[in-house]
Amino acid sequence: METTPISDIVKNPAAKAIFERALPQMPQFYDQIGTMTLAQVAPMSQGAIDDAKLREIQAEFDKLAP
Repeated sequence: METTPISDIVKNPAAKAIFERALPQMPQFYDQIGTMTLAQVAPMSQGAIDDAKLREIQAEFDKLAP
């Protein structure tokens, strides 16, 4: 999540589902933020993506890892 662009995250259907469940407002911005990482987007999210939310999403992504 620290180094993976959002456009790569949403290519994985399971990761995309986690991402959109945690941040349902984000799909409308994919074209603007696709090249950025979630950590890069967080400061611009007006508080929607704080450290706790980043940890929550990362924990869900970690469950996907083999």
